[in-house]
Amino acid sequence: AMSAVAVAEADAAVAEAERAIAAASLDESGDTRVPKGGFRVDAMSMKDGETGAVKWARSSWPAALDGAALEARVPPSVLKCREVSRELTFSTRDAIANLRLEQRVMLLDQVLETWSFSFGFVIPGSTNTWQTVLEAAGEGKMLDPEDVSGLVYIDTVFFDDDKELASFVVRIHYDGKECQS
Repeated sequence: AMSAVAVAEADAAVAEAERAIAAASLDESGDTRVPKGGFRVDAMSMKDGETGAVKWARSSWPAALDGAALEARVPPSVLKCREVSRELTFSTRDAIANLRLEQRVMLLDQVLETWSFSFGFVIPGSTNTWQTVLEAAGEGKMLDPEDVSGLVYIDTVFFDDDKELASFVVRIHYDGKECQS
């Protein structure tokens, strides 16, 4: 179990990271309320990659994701899946030459994993669904959800080539209920 001091230090480190992300992602007008190029996340879900059972879903996202700090309540059973299928629905006003996504999974201030995904060209004025499959580290190598709940952060940045489109940090709490089909 983590001490109260370690949790407070982690919260301070995440708050500083969120401020840095927000400062780095301002558009030219300085207005963070307007999505860059009209890019927005519409919905996201995580499913058991083998059974297709929905483990977590969110259909309400801020219009502009310039360093947004979000919380997710995920069922602990997601860490028992051998594969997790993530489905992301997004829309854009402008064409995107090369949509890509970079994510860092962090425990407190330690990077556990880094993921990079490439979608490619996105048609202007479109809504798209992007599915990726994440494989588990394997039995005995996964974190105990009770020990890490509220201490895991997923830092996500969307790019068009090297130009940042959107970013957000999600604090994961492994205490959510299973989704009902």
